[in-house]
Amino acid sequence: MMNNLYVLTGVEPTCINALNAFQEDRRLTTDNIKDAQQAERASDKTLLEEQDHAYNELNDEKLVAWHNKLNHADMNQGAKVIKPILIPGIDSATTKRVCSGCAQGQAKRMSYRNTHHYVAPRPLESLNGDLCGPIRPQTINHEVYTSMFVDQASRFIFGKLLKTKGDAIHHPDDLTSKLDNQLPDSRISNLYTDGGGEYASSTFKAACQSRGITQKFTNAESPEENHLAEKTNAYVFNKIRVYVTLSGLPSNLRGYCFKYVVHVYDNTPQELLNQRTPYEVLFSKPSRLYMLKTFGCLAYKYIPKSQRATKLTKPAIPCVFLGYADEQLGYKLWDPKTRYRHCVPIGEV
Repeated sequence: MMNNLYVLTGVEPTCINALNAFQEDRRLTTDNIKDAQQAERASDKTLLEEQDHAYNELNDEKLVAWHNKLNHADMNQGAKVIKPILIPGIDSATTKRVCSGCAQGQAKRMSYRNTHHYVAPRPLESLNGDLCGPIRPQTINHEVYTSMFVDQASRFIFGKLLKTKGDAIHHPDDLTSKLDNQLPDSRISNLYTDGGGEYASSTFKAACQSRGITQKFTNAESPEENHLAEKTNAYVFNKIRVYVTLSGLPSNLRGYCFKYVVHVYDNTPQELLNQRTPYEVLFSKPSRLYMLKTFGCLAYKYIPKSQRATKLTKPAIPCVFLGYADEQLGYKLWDPKTRYRHCVPIGEV
């Protein structure tokens, strides 16, 4: 048990104390040197930072001065202009000053180009709505407004013609009643619109609440926040102008053109939907593309024998194709001579 025990003899206690004191002094001296070196480095760093700050302040003053001379050009552009000529080494990235005149006189709206907009993954979870009008002249049925709700997930457009702004309250009621029959397991959860009076009214809010729809409004003067409805609105009316121009039909028939454009869009394959149609995504049924016709094209309406005056009466009359029937499988035609509108079965065209 005592094999590793050694006894040191012949050493005075005074010598041991002196040795310990020497080692302690050496440790303290080393620590002092380290502290002094760290303090020196910190001082040098502070000095460099102060020099950089002073240099940047000088550059800022020069850059702002030339900014004022160069018609208040952009700071980055001003730095590029004067850097190689007058102020080598200037870096506009260090400039933190804001020109008060530019901030007020050249103010621009915030860009929404790179803004990520949330898109609901499930059909009918979120809709974007917009009301357009009054549009003159009024339609043949005296409508001057259009109301559109766009489903974020399927991009399906629910369009409706309105005679007054107050009729906007009927759109969510009619829509939900229709969808309850076609899609009983789905319901509209959110409706995004602007803060217009037709949507912010107590009656419209009550209609949405009774249907379990949560309203969400965009900020004032910010149509970009409701971009889906705004872009859809622009798309639909661009197509309406094209069809009305090419067909030569009276402007008061644009209501039929509105319904036609919406119907065709809902049944057109979209790249965003992997070449599926909005109708297919929403209702899980294929679209009947073979039934599509061109708005304003020539169509012949068949006249049943019971409606012919004589044996020599023509069995068909030329008409203009206006679109698709709302409540039955058929087409809507317009007779330019009698200015009468017909709704005929598909087989009679």
